[in-house]
Parts: sequence; structure tokens; C-alpha cells
Amino acid sequence: MSEQTLHDIKNTLHRLELMSQLLTKRDFSTFNENEILEDVKADLAKLQQLFANISTGR
Repeated sequence: MSEQTLHDIKNTLHRLELMSQLLTKRDFSTFNENEILEDVKADLAKLQQLFANISTGR
């Protein structure tokens, strides 16, 4: 696994953590709920791709 891939996974997981905190607190002062949910979907898809890359050795 490349260091960059590991870095990308950690950053994406951190973003998901932050978005889950915003949703839990119902804090929509910066982003509305739909924006957060769309970002979550995109980040989950990105994680799937990163893990697929790891499993295939890319």
C-alpha cells in the first residue's frame, strides 16, 4: 500500500467523522443536511475505491 493511499484513507475517514458529528448535533450552520449527506455518499464511494485499489495492489 502506498503512503499516499493510506493518507487518503485516513483523511476520508476523518471527514466522515466530522460530518457524522455535524449530523448528530444537527449543526447546519455551514452546510445544509443535503450537502452533508451528498458528501458522505461521495466519501464512502471514494473509500470503496481506495480499498479496492489496495486489494488489487494498485
